[in-house]
Amino acid sequence: MKPREEIVHLKQFVKNHPDNKMAWYLLGKEYMLQGKHSKANYCFLEAGEVYEAFESKQHPILTQQRQAIEQWARRRKRALLAKRALLALLILFGLTVIAPRAESPEEPVAQAPSSEAAEEPPDDEGEGAATGDKEPEQALDAAPIVAEGELTVSFGTGQPEQALAANLSALLREPSWGRGMAVLLAVRQPYRIWSDEMRPLLEASRDAAGSDVQLTMLDAEACVCAPEDSAAASERLAAWGAEQEQRWALASAIHHYARLTDSWPAGVEELAGPYPDNYMAGDSAAMREMYDVVLETMQRQHAGSAPAGALRPLTASETGPRYGSLGLPQQPLEIVVDTEQYALLVLSGDVVVRSYPVGLGGERTPEGQFQISEKVKNPNGRSDGEFGSRGMTLSDTDYAIHGTNDPASIGRDDSLGCVRMARADIEELYDLVPIGTSVTIQAGGAPEGKGAAPPSGEFRLTPQQDETNPDKVYRWLD
Repeated sequence: MKPREEIVHLKQFVKNHPDNKMAWYLLGKEYMLQGKHSKANYCFLEAGEVYEAFESKQHPILTQQRQAIEQWARRRKRALLAKRALLALLILFGLTVIAPRAESPEEPVAQAPSSEAAEEPPDDEGEGAATGDKEPEQALDAAPIVAEGELTVSFGTGQPEQALAANLSALLREPSWGRGMAVLLAVRQPYRIWSDEMRPLLEASRDAAGSDVQLTMLDAEACVCAPEDSAAASERLAAWGAEQEQRWALASAIHHYARLTDSWPAGVEELAGPYPDNYMAGDSAAMREMYDVVLETMQRQHAGSAPAGALRPLTASETGPRYGSLGLPQQPLEIVVDTEQYALLVLSGDVVVRSYPVGLGGERTPEGQFQISEKVKNPNGRSDGEFGSRGMTLSDTDYAIHGTNDPASIGRDDSLGCVRMARADIEELYDLVPIGTSVTIQAGGAPEGKGAAPPSGEFRLTPQQDETNPDKVYRWLD
């Protein structure tokens, strides 16, 4: 299309008189008639208050730009406050820190085209004018490589940016780790939830001398920045989490063995004996590796005597960096059955380690306090019978937690009083909790929404002895 004569004259005029805002406005109107909206917008922005006077509004691009700049300013203020909090903590603990580089105060933000040295509007006819809503990215220093497995994890709850400073503070109290990680744990009142949804917020690495600390931000919401890729950190967290579950199970077995026999076990093999001494349903390489550390720590906690109560949380310096956790309870595992929500929870303190759906017996299921007094595989010689492949007797009564050959009964009151579980669930629970585990059956108690999603990986031990009991006919109140 041949340019209108008015456009030719106006283009020449604004070149010679770039400060004439009326000329820019008229040129923009001519471009609008031609359907050249990008060029029209350029001219309208140059027209400034003349455009606003004739159109009775500010140009949309300027409005978006102002909003973007205000949003950027708010986020930058939050980022600076977070950095100041982190640096204050680091100064408090007297450590040298190599932190992510801060934003420069002079870093440019989106700006409207200037009328100085104005040139002819660009020739492109695209409709996607910039709106200035892209936030400036931060450059982050990479953390140095430290030995795999040397990991201490600090857990927090609440909003990511609120949890970050508290978690870092906890990490810096422990001088023994080579790599530390701050993690956000989800909350469903009244519990914290142990699951694959745990979010790594930050990794911190010490140098060989233990003085310099390198921080790597992993969560955009926590640091208000462009974080590093968290995939590798998430893999390290998952591996550490699997070891923590092994430690929970092992420490619980040691605790109940000592409580019930008034002696400490001589080794993992004594915990994983044949029926009826199968406190644990086997063992694992991780349990054998950590056994001496866990046993020695528990003996120190109880001054050399058999444990009588809950274990206090362990520090990284007590357990060694590989097993260190801060802010995570180390109490023996216990079971709570919520008869209202048909849910069985495995707890350590206020942390839900697992949550399973169960079948019950309505009023025939007794409420109260019990403990697992017996664990048996393939009750009555079968894995597909009415009690399924696993059974755990409650306080030497006719009630038990066991499997079922009627999976449709899960979530209903079809039993005569026992707690029924799906096969995969009962087999995992059987491996996770030892003989002596406390079991509370009550109305209520599961977290809000009853949905504590457990980690995707199943907890399994390697059987070492025969855990069947062919000499007994089980008559649990199924």
